[in-house]
Amino acid sequence: MVVLCLLLAGGVTWWWITQRDSAAEEDGDRATAAAAHDGAPGASDASGAGKSAANSGAAARDAERARELAPPIAGESFSRFTGRAWYVTGMVHERNRRWREAREAFATAAVQFAGALGEEHPDTLLARAGIERLSASLTTQNYN
Repeated sequence: MVVLCLLLAGGVTWWWITQRDSAAEEDGDRATAAAAHDGAPGASDASGAGKSAANSGAAARDAERARELAPPIAGESFSRFTGRAWYVTGMVHERNRRWREAREAFATAAVQFAGALGEEHPDTLLARAGIERLSASLTTQNYN
């Protein structure tokens, strides 16, 4: 049951993130699609959808619920389900331009994936790529 809930929460969140960009592009409004991709304020209003904030909140709630259902982080115990819940949390934070929180979530996911699945597993590498991407963004912001 826990596995099913985690997969559902992750799937809903991933769908929201990928569909947000493609919906704007399908409407033929490339500027809106670019703004949505960049997470610009008002991007949802420009597309007329007005659903972005609600979907963002739903994705955040799904990610929070996934973390609640996942096995707790404890000592030398690692779980791919806990890693997935934190990875989805990182994606939500990144989409909402909360860079530090996203980087911390990806770091937690990377540790869980590495312990449960191995250092070279694709999920571990994805979480580490998220850390690197956000570290570069934070470094750039500190110099601007």
